[in-house]
Amino acid sequence: MKSKKFDLFIIWDFVMVMVVLANLTLILFDLTYLWLRPYYYKNFPEVLKFYDKPILGIEPHRSTEKYIRFVDTLKYLEKVKDPKVHSEEFTSKLSEIIEAIQLVYTQDDLKLQNEKSLLLEKYTLVEKPTDISQDLLDTEELFMDLLSYSEDDYISGHIEKLESDLLLLSRVETQRGWREEKDDILSKMDYQMIHIVETNPFQESGQTDNISKIKSNIKTRYDSIKTRNLDKEYRDLLTKSLGGQKSFPSTALVFTWFWRNPDSSMDEKFAIFDNEIRDLMGVNYYRHIGKNGQPVNNYLALDAPFLAFFLCEFALSWFIAIRKKKYMAWFLYPIYHWYDVLGLLPVVEFRLFRLIRIYKIFLILKTSRIVPVGNDIISRTIKYYGNIIKEELSDMVTIQILTESQEEIKSGASLQIMTKAIDSHREDIKKVVVRKIKEIASNERLGDLIEKTITEILEKSEIGPNRFGFLPKAWKDNLAREISSILYNAISQAVVATLEDESGVRSIENLVDYIIDELEATAQDPEVNKLNMGITVELLENVKKSVARKKWLDTKI
Repeated sequence: MKSKKFDLFIIWDFVMVMVVLANLTLILFDLTYLWLRPYYYKNFPEVLKFYDKPILGIEPHRSTEKYIRFVDTLKYLEKVKDPKVHSEEFTSKLSEIIEAIQLVYTQDDLKLQNEKSLLLEKYTLVEKPTDISQDLLDTEELFMDLLSYSEDDYISGHIEKLESDLLLLSRVETQRGWREEKDDILSKMDYQMIHIVETNPFQESGQTDNISKIKSNIKTRYDSIKTRNLDKEYRDLLTKSLGGQKSFPSTALVFTWFWRNPDSSMDEKFAIFDNEIRDLMGVNYYRHIGKNGQPVNNYLALDAPFLAFFLCEFALSWFIAIRKKKYMAWFLYPIYHWYDVLGLLPVVEFRLFRLIRIYKIFLILKTSRIVPVGNDIISRTIKYYGNIIKEELSDMVTIQILTESQEEIKSGASLQIMTKAIDSHREDIKKVVVRKIKEIASNERLGDLIEKTITEILEKSEIGPNRFGFLPKAWKDNLAREISSILYNAISQAVVATLEDESGVRSIENLVDYIIDELEATAQDPEVNKLNMGITVELLENVKKSVARKKWLDTKI
């Protein structure tokens, strides 16, 4: 029975560890999402579909997304330029739209069946690209009815896209139509680039550096071959594209040159755009604002299951604590576990308090038998690298403080600061000096010091051996003791008498004033300041070298 109970505790601890780790992973993912979003955009676009709009209300920014769509349309035009490819593309789109129509009409309503038959007849009869334009115009109203009957937004959007593609194919079936369509797309791109430069849509998402990189990329290429005649040629071309508008940003001019210059093929231009510009534009986003005036954040919807689990765990732990009488009163449990209480509040800012659960995980792992935490390789590794981080951070702070201290000393103000600090406590220093002199004068250790000094004089002075060498050692010791006693009493009585008299105390205070004045005068001496600065700066530099030494290199995991 006891073994089963123990196994249940082990299982519960394991579940707690897994849930806490999952929640912390989600919290860290959310906290770093916007920072790592460019990485996800490039390598894991599925993450954006899951998190962008549903959780943070993020959508691709219309301005940059529109320009990318223009480039994709331009790329599509180049693809269907070949008549053979054009025909194959038309046939493919036609087959897709017929399948889409069949998917929409699933009811037995006679009217819908008639519309379906009419649409299918129209599109079945269309075998050549030359026939598509008029047929699409004739069935436009039927198309609108078709979209209104579809309850599937994806199918409706798909049919609408196919209709647009077919209309495009109908317009570019001739060389003239293809050229006009391309010029129209390029003109729209000119307008859109001016809009991007003037409104800077990257600013809202904090990616202003991206537009600078985009500008720099194309301008660098243009500046390398720019001439006066070339510049005038493309200015005139852009003015014509804009319907006579002569004022425009230089970035619009260089993009006009980029897409229209004959020196490189369209495939090369598309490759440059896809490799160097597309991601810089595509990663830009617009974030919707909620009713509270703040950016949309539906993170709590993801966090709700964890919140419910932790709430139940907290209530259960509180109940167990009451049963086992761990605290003096039942209401003390949430006070001791205040970080859990704050972490349970459904407020985004308070979720950071759940990071404290890392410590609880460590305790759970250490007290349970799930894994041998403490002296195992994982714990030692975490501790080792934790100490490295702690040492590096403390060293950086210490070195910064010492460097600032050196700069302050080099300014020549350090010695003056010290003397000013002493001068501001002048009266307190006088009182302390008088009191300490009284204590020293009445201290028996002063008598012992005098006796020791006189004994050394009798034994080591040059005249000692000649004058007192014939005396026994005991006599010399008594002589030293008597002399030191007389001197000690004389000094002690004289000092005490002096300090009991106001004039004597004033003399001591005058002496202190003199010393402090001399210190202040010394602080004004350029040579003393220079010497003090050199010594102190060198001392701090040695301390910095000692602090900067990688002590963790001497330790092992």
